[in-house]
Amino acid sequence: MMRLLVSVISSYILVTSSSSIQCAEAGGVRIKGGIYFDQVWTPEKSPYVLEGNVKLGKGTKLKVLPGTRVIGNGHVFRIDGEAFFYGSEDRLVTIEEVNFVAGKSNLGGLYLSFCSISGGSVYSHQYFDGKKGSVNITDSVLLQVEPIYLFYPPRNMSIARNIFDRCGGISAGTDGVFVSVTNNLFHAQTTDYAVKNWARYPFIISQDESDDGKNHWYPMDMEVRFNTFSCKDRIALRLEPKYNDAYLLNARNNFFGSSDPSVVKSMIFDRENNAEISSKIEYRPFLTKRHPKTPHRDGLRCD
Repeated sequence: MMRLLVSVISSYILVTSSSSIQCAEAGGVRIKGGIYFDQVWTPEKSPYVLEGNVKLGKGTKLKVLPGTRVIGNGHVFRIDGEAFFYGSEDRLVTIEEVNFVAGKSNLGGLYLSFCSISGGSVYSHQYFDGKKGSVNITDSVLLQVEPIYLFYPPRNMSIARNIFDRCGGISAGTDGVFVSVTNNLFHAQTTDYAVKNWARYPFIISQDESDDGKNHWYPMDMEVRFNTFSCKDRIALRLEPKYNDAYLLNARNNFFGSSDPSVVKSMIFDRENNAEISSKIEYRPFLTKRHPKTPHRDGLRCD
C-alpha cells in the first residue's frame, strides 16, 4: 500500500512546481468565498483552484473523491464544517499549497486519507487565531508542509501511516481527548521536534455526573508509537519547558534509526535536558528496527 505512495512523491514534486501555469491551461473549477451547501469534488472537474480564501460553513460537508486535484495558491481554507479528502490506494487526492485553518465554530473536522499534500499547512500556528479543530491524517504523503499545531482539539484524533518529508513537526496540547500518532515516518523535520506536547489535561467525570457518585479521572495520554524518526541528528520527541501539564508518557516502541541507547537518548528532550520541564518522556523500550506497518523510503538523506 505505502509503496505506491512513495513511488509518486517525485512526480508530485514536478507537478507542484508548475501548478499555476497548468491550472490556467487546464481550466477546472475556481473556488473562493463561502461554501454553505454540501458539495462533492470530482476528478473529472478538477483541478479545483482557490482564487481567494475559502470557508466551509458550519454543518456543511465537502467530499473530495479519489484522483481529484486541489490547488490552493497559498490561500486559506477555513474549516467550520466537515471536509473529507478521501483518495484511494491507486488514486490519491492531490493537495497543493492549501492552508487549512480551524473555523470559528470550534467544531470543524478535517479528514485526509490517501492524499499527496505538498506545501501549505494543516492547522499551522502561523494562521492560528484561538480557534479549535480536529484533523485525522492517514496513509498520506506530506512534503514541505508547515508545522501542525493542535490547540485543544475537540475530538479524538488519529495521525497514522503517513510519510512526513521535510515537514514541520506535530505540536499538541489536549484537554480530555485522545491524540494518536502511530506508524508514521518522520524524515528531516524542519522544527526542533517531530512530536511535541505542551499540555495534557485529563478527561474528568464529576461525581455529579458519574453513575456511582464518585469522581473519575482519565489521563488521556497522547499515544506516540511505532513511528520511525529517520534523522539521528534531530530531536524526535520534545516536551515544552514551563508547561506543568506537558507529558509524553505513552511514547514507547518507536524506531529512532539506531539501536544505540545513547543515540536514542540524544533524540529526546525532556526534564533531563531542562529543569523547567515537569516530567520525563517514557520512550523505553524503543524498537531496533522499523515497525512493519510503518512506511519507509530508500535513499533518504538527512543533510
